[in-house]
Amino acid sequence: MAYLYSALQVHKSSVADKAQYNLILEQLPFSNINLACDHKDQVLIKVHYSGVNYKDLMSCGGHPAITRRFPHTPGIDAAGMVIASNSERFKSGDLAIVVCQPMGLNTPGGFAEYVRVPDSWLERLPAGISLKDSMVYGTAGFTAALAVEYLQSMSQSLKGRRVAVTGATGGLGALAIGMLARLGYEVTAISSASETNPFLKGIGAHHVLSRNALVDGATQNLLNPRFDAVIDVAGGRLLAELLKLLHESGLAIATGMVGGTDLPTNVLPFILRGISLKGINAESTSFTHRESIWTKIVSEYMPPNLHDFFQTVSLLQLPAILKEWLEKSHEKTAIEKPLGRVLIKIVDEYS
Repeated sequence: MAYLYSALQVHKSSVADKAQYNLILEQLPFSNINLACDHKDQVLIKVHYSGVNYKDLMSCGGHPAITRRFPHTPGIDAAGMVIASNSERFKSGDLAIVVCQPMGLNTPGGFAEYVRVPDSWLERLPAGISLKDSMVYGTAGFTAALAVEYLQSMSQSLKGRRVAVTGATGGLGALAIGMLARLGYEVTAISSASETNPFLKGIGAHHVLSRNALVDGATQNLLNPRFDAVIDVAGGRLLAELLKLLHESGLAIATGMVGGTDLPTNVLPFILRGISLKGINAESTSFTHRESIWTKIVSEYMPPNLHDFFQTVSLLQLPAILKEWLEKSHEKTAIEKPLGRVLIKIVDEYS
């Protein structure tokens, strides 16, 4: 009898010359992922937890810059136990994570009970954190921590500690707010939905500002300064407007492109106020730097109320949830996503 495992599969089809993507939880043969002798430096992981990131939604929706081969199992994050290894670095029983790597884009990802990855993508579970909490952070939280670390390194050149965070109800934005609040910054959350204010105040935001108030009607090249720094996930018009609101020697840190890849800005904030724009590429982070970041997450950055930053779903629930989000995004209607991170619980051990 063939052994099977569960995995979310994205299938591509064409209707009236228009691509459609169907999300199905399937039972796949274990032979798909078994380690063979020629799989040098490959490791087989039993996945305990994963998490939903923006890239996962793009992959599920067939974005050609993210995923081109179907059927496909998305999931750029995974945490679990090594059950087989052709690597000298890992052995059966090791607890390990995959974060900020190419997994789940054009290779099978973490939305499955098992995943096989090269050992170069794998990190040992950092000391002081559980498999579960490592995925509460995941790629989104790790990227936020890189932004916070850079902000900390530049804090002496800033006039104050007033920081704006965009994408505040998403995983990266929410965790950035929590980490900044713990470090004593005065945080303004930028949000498009006023009903999320209680959540944002609960995770550490001192103020909440409407996204629409920032991007509607502002035509000046400079605005009265309000912030010393910005951590931005949006890009596009929102980041352009926030650059105008930075104090002298202010810092903007770009971590994403949810609002678009364009940046319709002007040079005056740079040459009259001496502001800086820093980009974060989490995937290129060295393993030495990764270890340092996880140590800071555990010892310095982690909010005391981490349980407020995520909601948990099962692998069984995941296809319907992702399908609803994708349908509403295509219809350009409001997406009632859970606030903060979405944690995917796949097995019960080491919770």
